[in-house]
Amino acid sequence: MSGFFWNIRYFNKRGKHDVVRDWMNRGKFDFDFLIETKVKERKVYKITKSVFREWSFICNYEEYRLGRIWLLWRNNVQVTPIYKTSQLITCSILIEGEKEECFAIFVYASNFVMERKTL
Repeated sequence: MSGFFWNIRYFNKRGKHDVVRDWMNRGKFDFDFLIETKVKERKVYKITKSVFREWSFICNYEEYRLGRIWLLWRNNVQVTPIYKTSQLITCSILIEGEKEECFAIFVYASNFVMERKTL
């Protein structure tokens, strides 16, 4: 299993799309975890269809208006979301051909003390 994690502020800028697409293709990653994208929810589907062709994804817009967390994966990966908040996504991950699934928590902690306490 291989993946990458990237704090990629302002992912709505086209120049960043090409960089991420090239990085993913060279690395042959199974999943990607992007945080602090600053992309408005109405633009998510257009960007994911352009940059992450044939990938599945979940994000946490229903918990935080700017969707702090994006989790994306290739079709050889099965991701089952278990729990989401404004600061984390918990899920099970099963790679095709593997016998055991793993559980992962993808976290982007708030900078505000009161919000972080709920984490």
